[in-house]
This record gives sequence, C-alpha cells and structure tokens, in this order.
Amino acid sequence: MFPPPPALGHLENRHDTGPAALQAPNPHLTAEELAHLRHQLLHLRQRLIDEIARLESKAIGWERPGPSVRASSCGSMSAANQEAWEQLLAREAVANKRSLCREVDQALARMANQTYGICVANHELIPKSHLVEIPWTRYCAACEPRGGWSAV
Repeated sequence: MFPPPPALGHLENRHDTGPAALQAPNPHLTAEELAHLRHQLLHLRQRLIDEIARLESKAIGWERPGPSVRASSCGSMSAANQEAWEQLLAREAVANKRSLCREVDQALARMANQTYGICVANHELIPKSHLVEIPWTRYCAACEPRGGWSAV
C-alpha cells in the first residue's frame, strides 16, 4: 500500500515554542512576523496530515472492495480502469502531500534553530515577500532549483 505517514507526534512538542524559537534570525523578520509564519506552517501541516489520512482511508476501501465494487469491476473494463486511475492519482497526491509536509517540517526546524529566512544554498536572506507567499521555501530566487520563483 502506501509508505507509513510522517511522524504525527504533537508538533508543539517537537519544535520549541518558547521566546527563543520566535526570535527573528535576521533583521527583515520581526518576532511577530515569524510567529505568524510559524502559525501558517503549523496550520498547513495539520491540513496536509488530515488530507493524507483521508486519502489513505479511501485507498483502504479500494484494497478491500465490497461485492458491488467487485461486480462492477468484473462487468466493465472501463470501471476497473477508472478505479485504477483514481488509485494512481490518490497515491501521487499522498506522495506530493508527504513531500510538502516534510518541507514544512524542515521550515519549522529552521525556525527553531534560527536559520529560517536564510537560503540554505548561499546563506543570503530570502525576501520577506517570498516567505509570506511560500513560507516553507528554503531558497532565494538565485538558488531555486526549478529555475527561480517564476517557475514556482
């Protein structure tokens, strides 16, 4: 089936929430802005976890079809093809959501170790506007692996 979900422990326990965790690592982010971005990341992470669980529970139903699903799959090749296509799309959606969840976790870890907002490749500051738009980003425009932000 699917690989195990990302660690679902209480994120609040995994990442420091005290005043040190909310100190801005660079002059272009205030503690309040950093706290707001952290809140957005935590909210996104929970939403991703919920969506992964929903997709995986749907996939369990595909693996244990009831009599009506078996009958329609046997009677119609297009129904079986449709089901296979939906399973493939669900698996891809789960993989994409897990990947984004890992990026969110990494952003939260950078906040905790006070390197958030600093490009991991060249150590330059990432503009606040880009952090607001994509709070899990780890690269500045010059280092973005997909050819810059216009491709994001």
